[in-house]
Amino acid sequence: MLLAIGAAFVWKCAAESETYKLCELRVGEKRRILIRAASYAEVNQNLFYEVRIGDRTVVPGCWFTAWHRDTTEWDDPAFRVVSAEGGELVGVVEINTPEEILILHDFSTGYSWPASISGEHWKTASAHARRLLERLKGETPASHYVLSCDYVAPIPRSGPRRAPVK
Repeated sequence: MLLAIGAAFVWKCAAESETYKLCELRVGEKRRILIRAASYAEVNQNLFYEVRIGDRTVVPGCWFTAWHRDTTEWDDPAFRVVSAEGGELVGVVEINTPEEILILHDFSTGYSWPASISGEHWKTASAHARRLLERLKGETPASHYVLSCDYVAPIPRSGPRRAPVK
């Protein structure tokens, strides 16, 4: 038993050292979404999110996308929060694709997508996320939000590129 606890601790420490904090999005008092990036990236860089309320992690690190490295200059993605229902329902988008919802979290129920519920089938999770999306869109009728699992990126990708940080 002690060996299992020790192995779990070492695994957690190793996993945390394999990512770095990309950004922290404040989504209300004592509420935040942390976005972490894999330390290693060749063509794609895996991105993870976690949701925290105060010092408590309510959604542990969950993969949500892989950021494509399409140039020799590495631009970190920049995110912004969209919200509804007085901040109880939040979505996260990347600024270059503001219509693509990458993360949804409902603070009133604790449901988070794409993390979803352990053991939940992906079709059930997607259906639940679409219902959350409709609630989000209900307060922003001019929005054209689409879940990332339903999003089709225009090819070639157009839009403003941020200047590299020096």
